[in-house]
Amino acid sequence: MKKAILPSKTYLVCSSGMRKTELEVISQLTVFNDSKNRKIATIDDRFGDFICKYALIVGAFVAAAIFASGGSLAFIIGVALIAGLASLSMCFIVNLFNSGGWKNPHPTAFIGKEKKKNLLTDKSYFSCPIGGTIIPVYDEKIASRQAEIFRDKAITEIFMSAVGGYFAGGFAVASIAAQASFGTVASGFGVGYLIGVGVSTGEDAIKDAYYGKLSKEEEESPLHHEEGGEAKDLSYVTPKMTGDENTVETITKAKELSEDKQNIIDEKVDESLSSNTGRNGGLLKNDPKKAAKIARDNGKLSNKEYLKLRRDLEAKQIKDLKNTEGVKGYRGEQLKNIKESGSRFLDGFSLKTSPGKLFWAATLTELISNLITEKMQRNLYDDSIDAEAEAKKALGVYAQK
Repeated sequence: MKKAILPSKTYLVCSSGMRKTELEVISQLTVFNDSKNRKIATIDDRFGDFICKYALIVGAFVAAAIFASGGSLAFIIGVALIAGLASLSMCFIVNLFNSGGWKNPHPTAFIGKEKKKNLLTDKSYFSCPIGGTIIPVYDEKIASRQAEIFRDKAITEIFMSAVGGYFAGGFAVASIAAQASFGTVASGFGVGYLIGVGVSTGEDAIKDAYYGKLSKEEEESPLHHEEGGEAKDLSYVTPKMTGDENTVETITKAKELSEDKQNIIDEKVDESLSSNTGRNGGLLKNDPKKAAKIARDNGKLSNKEYLKLRRDLEAKQIKDLKNTEGVKGYRGEQLKNIKESGSRFLDGFSLKTSPGKLFWAATLTELISNLITEKMQRNLYDDSIDAEAEAKKALGVYAQK
């Protein structure tokens, strides 16, 4: 059985890249493909620059967060330039530390006597430590189309990262204004992240339900790699919300209520006492003054004993009110905070609010992009089978097992 090997200048595409590039053979100088015009690649060979999306994703997030928090335009431009330069250097850095990146090489074909280097085949792929999978493509048109699909996905993720950064910037401002603790801020980030990931999961479910499973022919496409090196759809994990201001406000308010618990209870007690005062200044209900007077008249208490009994009854009444009306009032304030939290949370998704409009606009944009690129990818799976076979035959890339 013959296996297709990889000669130099074979096209490569990266699932985290913005363009296609070519395989650069520098590991050996003596072994060529069947046509004798291209050197055969091994596990020690390199690739060109794909323009990594991850630096751009981080840059978009930071720039949007700075914008949302009122940062200067010059600072935003500086962040964008740094991100752009970083995206151009990622592949260079990965190439410097290339060892072990190529997976699934030819198991029995080697080049070299002292140091045996496995040959790369059409089933080989490079697992990038930064993120992404690099796969070989023989046909130029197929490679260009695959690179465009990955680019379109990257652009969507960069846009979604900017949306997440915008929410994060607003969240940071709200946290600072509320003087929120680290735990409160962490909770807000956690809730915001889960919201974004939850919506992204829902989008993927809609895509899968719309298109269904891959056909047998699509799974046999040379672009569809297994073992962790698949070239299929990447889930959009960049969340649309990376901080929930409502969580910060709710936790901060709950903390303030807890710290002010005694004052809230005392206020409720005073309010209860004032609402039950009669014209003579005594209490119409459970009046300690009246109860002490009755006890004095019936028991013929001395005035000193009467005053002590009255003080004791008044203290007991206040204690009882604290444990009933006061606690009830405090719990009522806590419940009010929770109820307001629910309405504030829903406002974050309301089309009547600016955050809600941005959230749903971003979500709809991402969903449409997801559906379009999935359709493009499945069409490419179908088109790549014959095109790749013809390109391999023309290049003369087969080696005996």
